[in-house]
Amino acid sequence: MLCALSALAPAWSEVKLASRPGSSSSLELGRNLARGNCVLQVSDVASPEECAELLKYGLRAAEKQQASTWARTASFLAEFTSNNPRSEGRVRVPIRSLHPRQAQQFDNLMARVCSFVDNELPSVAKLFERDVDMDGDVTSNTCMLCDEPSTVSLSALHASGGLTYSTREPAINVYRPKGEFLAHTDRQTLTVLIPLSSPESYEGGGTGFWSSASDKGLPQYGQPASAPLSAPGVVLRPPQGTALLYGGRITHAGMPVETGCRVIFLASFSARRLDLEVLDTV
Repeated sequence: MLCALSALAPAWSEVKLASRPGSSSSLELGRNLARGNCVLQVSDVASPEECAELLKYGLRAAEKQQASTWARTASFLAEFTSNNPRSEGRVRVPIRSLHPRQAQQFDNLMARVCSFVDNELPSVAKLFERDVDMDGDVTSNTCMLCDEPSTVSLSALHASGGLTYSTREPAINVYRPKGEFLAHTDRQTLTVLIPLSSPESYEGGGTGFWSSASDKGLPQYGQPASAPLSAPGVVLRPPQGTALLYGGRITHAGMPVETGCRVIFLASFSARRLDLEVLDTV
């Protein structure tokens, strides 16, 4: 069973992908994350023991999905209609398809990340406010550069069902040889990616990122690349249990696995806009 965070919060670091005017303000961090100028790494979000347990759930579910003609067909159709072509060595297992007890453990992990963002990365939590756009800019007269704390609690949004996720997410992605996810953008406020397998358990793989300064002509929101791209500016293969956090504008890819097996937990999400959802149903 997943345990609560220890009193000592995980350490985090910033991986810069583009040069930018330097401001040490914590509010600048959220804006640069939103614009695809950086990726955040949060260490020790899950312990090796927790990852091993969740990894077991993911592999079993992936094997079961592949063994079921109906589940395999449903997965193929879902990916066929998505923005990223199906990959021979990739299997996606939606968390909602797991046993409720197992799904709850993944939800507890999400709750842990949300709590960390609220407490340690307030400028990232601020991106979920109603008047903040995809660039991290405010769309009203509110001043994002002011020192006022965020009025949004990511933990509260998560607990109340106030988050909306990308199709078939949260999910477990299992990558075996030839498995990859082509370059794309997520078009959500935040993505959380947590490796459940150790980087020593596979060759190749990792998550490639292109900087916002070099993404001219790269895919638009939610769209795959239409032509081969240059090599990503950086490929991250963080330790097991270390979370990557990045914004919906950043172009990224699941790099091809050559040998072994790479397994990740993934969730791309935004705040649920109830008023817009009501309008969409009229």
